[in-house]
Amino acid sequence: MTTKVEIIIVNFNGMKFIKDLLKSIEQQTLKPDKITIVDNASKDNSVKFIEKNYPQINLIKNSKNYGFAKGNNIALRQSDAKYVVLLNYDTIVDKNWLQELVFTLDTNPKVVGAQSKMYYSNHLLNSTGHKSIGWLKFTDRGANEKDEGQYDTLLELPSICAGSAIYRLAAIKKVGYFDEKFFCYVEDVDLNLRLSKLGSLIFCPKSIVIHLFQSGSSRTFPEFYTQRNTHLLRLKYLGFSELLRKYPKEILNDFRRSKIAPRSYLELFLNLPYLLHLRIRKWLQ
Repeated sequence: MTTKVEIIIVNFNGMKFIKDLLKSIEQQTLKPDKITIVDNASKDNSVKFIEKNYPQINLIKNSKNYGFAKGNNIALRQSDAKYVVLLNYDTIVDKNWLQELVFTLDTNPKVVGAQSKMYYSNHLLNSTGHKSIGWLKFTDRGANEKDEGQYDTLLELPSICAGSAIYRLAAIKKVGYFDEKFFCYVEDVDLNLRLSKLGSLIFCPKSIVIHLFQSGSSRTFPEFYTQRNTHLLRLKYLGFSELLRKYPKEILNDFRRSKIAPRSYLELFLNLPYLLHLRIRKWLQ
């Protein structure tokens, strides 16, 4: 029998979060048909905790940290679900979280993906979807704002945050999975740009998530991957004339304001053969 709803969680040293997260999933008004946790070679006790307390969970144990993109892809390629729900391991979900996401797709057949309303633990907003701030750069809509009802409307968006999002698996399989070159950060924007050609991406305000955040990474970690992957995104999708016109100024600005620019541009340079291959393949289609 085909699974209707599968929750996929990529874990990396998430012991201090996973217990409360799984408890909140147990309290859902709509139960998932399947929960898959992909562990990226955690060094803490999170795997042992899951194996002991949640033997019904489909646990995939990777031999190394493959990041968010490949970690999710491993589970997505094995899934037979109608809907896949991607969820960060450092979250706690409201009891109606899943029901609202599933209802949104059930009642909107042209929608390919929907995102929850995400809060920080201090009750300020974390994300109500992505908004473009120009030249294929996206940021979280409503981040650090007090929720005063300004984001309570079901709304179509250019991109959604995969930290808590439901997708039609058939749509993902049609456009292709996460680009594993991204590792983590901005990989959801890349997927969403492809999915938006098949249908709508929307914000689901009644699906509520608290995002606690993993504090183990340094501040430069997200900055590096966000900067590098934004460049990957531009080189994948923008025309050469626009790139040649804007990139010299962009490079100068990055080196002036960012200490991680040399590293991000070095990795970008190393990925040029891959990006060129993608562009040539697209031309030939």
